[in-house]
Amino acid sequence: VLALKGFGEEVTNEAINFIKKCQKTDGGTATYLPGKEPGAAWNESVTDITSVAFMACGNNLSPGEKKAAIDFLKTSQMADGLWPSYWWISKLYPTFQAISILSDYGEIPNIEVLKNTLIHFSPLGAFETALLILCLTSLGMNEQSEIFTKQLIEYQLKDGSWEASAFLRLTNSAVKEPWKVIDAGIIFVDQNAL
Repeated sequence: VLALKGFGEEVTNEAINFIKKCQKTDGGTATYLPGKEPGAAWNESVTDITSVAFMACGNNLSPGEKKAAIDFLKTSQMADGLWPSYWWISKLYPTFQAISILSDYGEIPNIEVLKNTLIHFSPLGAFETALLILCLTSLGMNEQSEIFTKQLIEYQLKDGSWEASAFLRLTNSAVKEPWKVIDAGIIFVDQNAL
């Protein structure tokens, strides 16, 4: 849906309604519809999916659905100020999405804790460094962003690309909080250079 919107293509109501059906009573969005296989934790709300679903549905969400999703994001924030990631290894992926949504539709909770964590964050590879730059820039932390921008430029290869470093986790459906489990699922690196 986001890709279609990005290319100015029409998005059907059927597609939007399918995404909306995945919103749970806690306001978050699940990867799969309730009752669908593989079930278990894949039918639970997760921040990665909630943020993307929110952006995909946009103005097609009712005020109540928007509020519920925003409240879910606010309550999902971790003690370090970041948001947990179910599908990605990096917490910066859902954190950037949450920052984007909450800065537009509400207030970012624990912002000073979040900023402190981001300042001291050690990114792994170009993908995470780029996400960190997006987080810092979104919070107006331009001086810190410039430091990591220089680091990202240093990572750049001679052909202008960066080494693949986007780590996606195929989380076992029995695992509800993969960031707390060592063997939560198979990890894949996107083999496409950035």
